[in-house]
Amino acid sequence: MAWFSTSDEWEATATKVPVPGKVGQLMTAQAQGGLARIQVPSSAAPHRSQDLPWLAGTTPEDWLGLVLAGLELGSDPGSWRFTLSPVPVSLFSAVEILDLATDRWHAIDLTERACRN
Repeated sequence: MAWFSTSDEWEATATKVPVPGKVGQLMTAQAQGGLARIQVPSSAAPHRSQDLPWLAGTTPEDWLGLVLAGLELGSDPGSWRFTLSPVPVSLFSAVEILDLATDRWHAIDLTERACRN
């Protein structure tokens, strides 16, 4: 299963430290060795968060817990999308890496990468 967000902003639930906001995002980047944002077509993640119990067998209670946790972190669960299938790299339309030194996102040239493979 892969999760996505339709929001242009960093998805707060992707922050893996118990510190909200930008500080938590930067701490996650340091702990994980960096952060990346990947853009895919909407068809790659066609399911909405409320479909999770019916499609993935998540209990309604667990789904509600995810939604409440997301809201508490400042997320918009209405922007969440998921797929039960792997998303091939060929569907990546954009990839950005966070530069911790400048706190800016930088696009990765996917055409250059494709030429090397």
